[in-house]
Amino acid sequence: MVLYEVILVTQAGEASSKLFKPLMTKLCQNLWRTGAQVADLQAWGQRDLAYRIRKQGVNHYHAQYYSLLVHCSPKALLEVKEELNNSDLVLRHMALKKSYKPEVSKAKIAKFREPPPTDLDLIPDEIESLKYEYRNLVMQRIFEGRSARDLLSEQLSRHRLVSTHRLKNMEQVLFEIDRLKDAGVTLSTFKEKESRLRARPSAVTAAVIADAAAAAARDALPTPEQ
Repeated sequence: MVLYEVILVTQAGEASSKLFKPLMTKLCQNLWRTGAQVADLQAWGQRDLAYRIRKQGVNHYHAQYYSLLVHCSPKALLEVKEELNNSDLVLRHMALKKSYKPEVSKAKIAKFREPPPTDLDLIPDEIESLKYEYRNLVMQRIFEGRSARDLLSEQLSRHRLVSTHRLKNMEQVLFEIDRLKDAGVTLSTFKEKESRLRARPSAVTAAVIADAAAAAARDALPTPEQ
């Protein structure tokens, strides 16, 4: 339900104050029947009006102010406004919607709050932990200066990081070798192919050798002067 503040401006005087109590009793009974809750009712006292209000042929220059706080639905609020419009005692009224945040104890909130998960993998990866360790050592060196112990720790951390990367790469290489073996490819296959390529020179190599032989033959021929 929504919290509304209903401002009432009623007729001033002792007689009007006596008529106000039956009006509020009837109004609250109608609200309770709809499931609404009356939070507070305050009297602000009599005040002079900025301008006269004329109702039932009577000019009013003074009025009594009231404030009614109620938790109700919009439909119940319409019934309240209709009741106030039909009352000769009420000169003016206005309903304001208030922002309301109910106070709930921590024990009640804990009943509806999901417990934190316990099966999460919070252990960092080995490479990530080594990176953070190396970074912390570098930052410590920048702000505190380098000592022999710091240099040794930095080198050990760097060696561990490189070794971990090499281990990852070695596992990938072994996996690729196993795949080649499953496909029937062995080291002798590559050696046979390489030997065939060396025994059979390419066309470009044969052309270069032929040009060199022709040039040597021309140089060996005697010239006309000889």
